[in-house]
Amino acid sequence: MRIALQLDELYREQSRQWFILGGFCFLALSIATILSLLASRYLLSLVRKGEAYLESQVKNRTREIEILQNFATQLTACHSIEEMLAVVKLIATMLLPQFTGALAVTRSSRDKIEIVQSWNGEWNGLPQYTPDECWAMRTGKAHLSDIATGNVVCRHSPGDTGKTLCIPLIALGETHGVIHFSGSETDNWTAAKRQLALSIAEHTSLTLANLQLRDSLRQQAIRDPLTGLYNRRYLLETMEHELSRAIRRNLSLGIIMIDLDHFKNFNDEHGHDTGDFVLSEFGRLARIILRKEDIPCRFGGEEFTVLLPETNREGTYEVAIKLVKKIREHDFVFGSQSYGPVTLSIGVATFPQNGKSTDQLLKSADNALYEAKKMGRDRAVLAEVSN
Repeated sequence: MRIALQLDELYREQSRQWFILGGFCFLALSIATILSLLASRYLLSLVRKGEAYLESQVKNRTREIEILQNFATQLTACHSIEEMLAVVKLIATMLLPQFTGALAVTRSSRDKIEIVQSWNGEWNGLPQYTPDECWAMRTGKAHLSDIATGNVVCRHSPGDTGKTLCIPLIALGETHGVIHFSGSETDNWTAAKRQLALSIAEHTSLTLANLQLRDSLRQQAIRDPLTGLYNRRYLLETMEHELSRAIRRNLSLGIIMIDLDHFKNFNDEHGHDTGDFVLSEFGRLARIILRKEDIPCRFGGEEFTVLLPETNREGTYEVAIKLVKKIREHDFVFGSQSYGPVTLSIGVATFPQNGKSTDQLLKSADNALYEAKKMGRDRAVLAEVSN
């Protein structure tokens, strides 16, 4: 009986232990299940965040590619450097809004680089500088001015604290300028941002080179190589345009015909080299004496013509008198020898008083020039008002 009771107690204890063990197993399994669910949810959230990040990156990259493609298309359609600068400003602001930017163009003399456009705030660097003051110009590749990383700072940079990326605009074997991007100390130049800046520079450099080449060829086509003034063809084309504008807007238009007095005799006496110098020097002086809006041209030989938009009869005559006086007073020195004085005979005509066509105006100015010669040269004569 006692043995039976002991066995019964042992069975009950064994059952209790199995129950406790089962409870622990169930609890462990529940905890494991919960942890597994939490881990799955956490991993799922990480995956979703990663997918969202990648999707955002793809969208941003797609947007950047579309903007760059549009940038290239617009640059191709630009007819002037001014149009190109406006497009560069717009695109650089869209792609790199956190950086202040500037575009500098190399002068024709190659000794100066001048800032011609800026965006995203005022450019605080030098407005112009020499090629030696920019490390990108020295090395021919992109340069990041950043003291913190041991990169020397360009002397033209906005300051010592920020980070300025300078990229030379190289195309057709020449450096045509530099594009700058300047940020604060906290702005990081990631590989993606740097690549965007390089892409902007690459598109800009080729367009700038093509536009400068186009301008150079156009200038050669419309300029007289000896005097640097416009040629006869350009005069006639421009005169038609200005006359049409004057008629349409009821404006005045002045024209001056100039002849260097006794130039043929001067050439015969002193030689063609000296004669060419006098013509060239006259062209240089004319550009200084005349106003910015005036259009001086070499009409042929020693004859010159000046077109004066929106200038009345009195204003045109004043310019002619000023030319006569300034040229007479100038000392033409060639090869250490002084030649002069050089005098001018000038005929002055204006629209509408002396004609309503280019032929009529040129003929009236030429007749007045003839009168100036008859009266003893070294003077300006107004054409008689047509009936």
